[in-house]
Amino acid sequence: MKLNYRKINQAIDYNEKLPRKVKKVILGKILTKNKIKKYYKNSVLLIHTYPASTELNKPLICPICGCLKTRFVNHNMEWPDVWNENFCTRCGYLINYVDNSPNYSFLDHSEEVDWIKKFNIRIIDISKREKYNEAIQERNNLKYFQARLIQAIGVPFDLFENIN
Repeated sequence: MKLNYRKINQAIDYNEKLPRKVKKVILGKILTKNKIKKYYKNSVLLIHTYPASTELNKPLICPICGCLKTRFVNHNMEWPDVWNENFCTRCGYLINYVDNSPNYSFLDHSEEVDWIKKFNIRIIDISKREKYNEAIQERNNLKYFQARLIQAIGVPFDLFENIN
């Protein structure tokens, strides 16, 4: 089907209804619940430490209709404040949002359905690994400064601690 994009844009601007065939071409077919479950079946949810957000190894699709396209709403807050939302274009379900915080997806904020259990999504908590890596980095920095102290003073650090 050949689309006249000028007419489509004009219809959207004037809040006119689009024909069903045009919507099908633009949005695509609705996925069945089984296909949505298969899409999320082998996905992995990575959980980071606080400032970073959780991430999925696949692009988010709407859990209701399986639509990949989202409608972005920017609430035009002044600079330090951020308030953005992404809704499914077909059913209007809230896919993800940012409100002066990390990016939250429907997997994080949904109260009515536990999508993670429903889709059997595997969770990997990277925050523990990140904290472990930070501790190792701190220990390595401490060893480096101990070595510098020994080099500067000429006395082993253990002996220096025992003197004080």
